[in-house]
Amino acid sequence: MTNKQYRDQRRNLRQENKSQRRDLRRENRSERQDIRKDNRHERRDLRKDNRQDRRDLRQNTRHDRRYDWNKYRRGHRPADWTRREHNFDRNHWQRNYRANHRYHWKRYHRPHGWYYHRWVYGDILPFLFWSNDYWIDSYWTFGLEDPPYGYVWVRYGEDALLVDVETGRILRVVYGLYY
Repeated sequence: MTNKQYRDQRRNLRQENKSQRRDLRRENRSERQDIRKDNRHERRDLRKDNRQDRRDLRQNTRHDRRYDWNKYRRGHRPADWTRREHNFDRNHWQRNYRANHRYHWKRYHRPHGWYYHRWVYGDILPFLFWSNDYWIDSYWTFGLEDPPYGYVWVRYGEDALLVDVETGRILRVVYGLYY
């Protein structure tokens, strides 16, 4: 075989290999596109299902956790307190922070002779502020978490305090929640 024949044979072989590789790439690309389309539809369906499940769960539990504080009488625990978690982690709740959003709510009337005091968790709120007039009945509308067993949200000026109903000890403070 001469050099020219050898080169021609090599060139033809390379062109065949090149066309085979091109065809193989096209096949692989179309397979990948099909797989991607299938996966995309499966993920979309899964997201829709998860979204609907979360919506159903939220609607089912939304009203179960709330208590009508207008029916509360001192010395009598609310009916839903037995459903609240008794053994909760106090470290999770013990913190003071500034609210991300501020809300306009009914006018705050402080007791006669009292002036603003910046409370922190661990302090004991005076008995005067435990009355229903200062309790935040609709805490969920202000982005506050459900209080644990034996605790209630209390408004103090612009702040919201999470207070133990029996001792008055403050567990959490949200500064500047109201204006």
